[in-house]
Amino acid sequence: MGAGSIFLAREFENLLLADINPVLIALYKRIQSDAQGFLGDLRPLFSEEYRSSKAFLRLRKQYNSPTTSISEKTVLIVYINKFGFNGLYRMNRSGECNTSYVHPERVPNFAFACEK
Repeated sequence: MGAGSIFLAREFENLLLADINPVLIALYKRIQSDAQGFLGDLRPLFSEEYRSSKAFLRLRKQYNSPTTSISEKTVLIVYINKFGFNGLYRMNRSGECNTSYVHPERVPNFAFACEK
């Protein structure tokens, strides 16, 4: 799906988006059905508490765990994308996310556009 966020900002009568990553598809479906709940789950991760390589590696390990729910993974994939190297999402041959931590100088800016 690549830059699927562009499609979310447009109004199409009919639209079919696809991607091989089931977490990414679940993320877009969750935003579509429960944006406020999703933002509520995501907001705590955008704090100083989670701006360290130790926190990043712990959350990436949680993301890769088969016991982590798809709903939890939708939140973690956004965190990994924002705190990881150059906003990349990378997987190894075992199918695990291995994106590296970027060491941001401050907590990445995340606009909670759906909040009132």
